[in-house]
This record gives sequence, structure tokens and C-alpha cells, in this order.
Amino acid sequence: MSSAPPGSEFRARARAEAERYGPDPWVFVRELLQNGRDAGATKVEFTCEARGGRWVLRCRDDGEGMTFAHARRYLFALYASSKESRRDQVGRFGVGFWSVLRFEPERIAIRSRAPARPELA
Repeated sequence: MSSAPPGSEFRARARAEAERYGPDPWVFVRELLQNGRDAGATKVEFTCEARGGRWVLRCRDDGEGMTFAHARRYLFALYASSKESRRDQVGRFGVGFWSVLRFEPERIAIRSRAPARPELA
């Protein structure tokens, strides 16, 4: 049985993939912008504030959103992407989001809303 904390193996693999993006630790900003664009966002907002000796960074967009099931299957897994067959979207490899690990964050919180259902004809 491993004595490593839960999720540490995933985090190590994700961080190794993030290292492939090169030396710039801010590459995650580009990745979040591309994810917003791929989700149809017309507005993306970044905020950064110091709170109790820690930095809190937020990225918000007005894209289509995702369900928890979608996030679990694609966002919370490495090398999985729902965009693989969509040539009009940049993110298709399932690793870009995790470039945020270059900053060794204590916590990553994701909030989304399920995409609106198209009206039935």
C-alpha cells in the first residue's frame, strides 16, 4: 500500500505534462483563455488578490459551461478531451488546464454551470 497522499500520483503526472509547455509558469493563462474560447466565451476575466498571505487567482468566462459528469470525464483526467474531433478548437490534448500546477497551488476550485439545453423543436 502506498503512503503517498491521495491524488499525488495524478498531480505528479499532470505537473510533468505541464513542464512540457516550457519555462514560462504563466502559460496556464493562455490555456485558460483557450478553454474559454473553445467554450464559446465572448468575455474572460482574470482577477488576482492577496488574502491572508496567499494569492487567489480567478478566471471567469461566459462560455457554455460544463456538467460535473463532463468535468469528471474530461477535465479531471489527463489526456482526455471532448474536443478531439473538433478542428475549430485549440485544446484537444487534455493537458493544458493542468499547467496551473507549475505554481504548486494549495487548492484548485472549479465552478461551472451546465450548458443550456437547446429548445426542442
